Amino acid sequence: MTQNEKLILDFEATNEAADQHQLFNMATRAKEVLEADQLEVTADKGYYDAQEIKATIDAGIILYIPKPTAKGSKDGLYHKDRFAYNHEKDTYTCPAGCELVFVKKAGDRGKKMRLYGGQSCPSCALKEKCTKALTRTVTRWEHEEVLEKMQEQVLLNQDKVRVRQWLSEHPFGTLKRPFDQGFMLLRGLEKVNTEISLSAIAYNIKRAINIVGIKGLIAAVT
Repeated sequence: MTQNEKLILDFEATNEAADQHQLFNMATRAKEVLEADQLEVTADKGYYDAQEIKATIDAGIILYIPKPTAKGSKDGLYHKDRFAYNHEKDTYTCPAGCELVFVKKAGDRGKKMRLYGGQSCPSCALKEKCTKALTRTVTRWEHEEVLEKMQEQVLLNQDKVRVRQWLSEHPFGTLKRPFDQGFMLLRGLEKVNTEISLSAIAYNIKRAINIVGIKGLIAAVT
């Protein structure tokens, strides 16, 4: 959708319950529709997926996606975000101030990771809050710097992140409430996409009338 007019630019129905795998597809489609050499995209935390983010940025799209709030493990142990990475030394520093050094490479759901381990964990006063294993380990994705750079841009551009809240909720709220489209009447992706397309067209026409008036809309399409 466009920022000022709140028009729906593109859409696609999916049977996936989560949004993590939709970022690259929709962002690159928007870039193609707009015929833009460069595009800025903001999305909520539900779209935060490392590989999707990397692919989208590689496609020449600037992203502003807040990182999901870090939570401790189910055992209440320190989250990885409590460990600071040192780019020059290629080490992590734990909450107790000790270094975790590179141990080996590993794989995680198709991603190449680097594993770092503590050297003085057995005698650490904070060990009970950190790990139940002999030593604490943390992993780092081979393209982690891409995520770190994006988060720096998110912090520097909070105004753009806040825009998403009122920008995306406008069409969703209109479709669900005034248009009474809180659920789909049809079944199957092809039929649902057709149903959504009709709703999107009706929404855009109504928005256009509100923006330029009926005469302005008729003049623009004739």
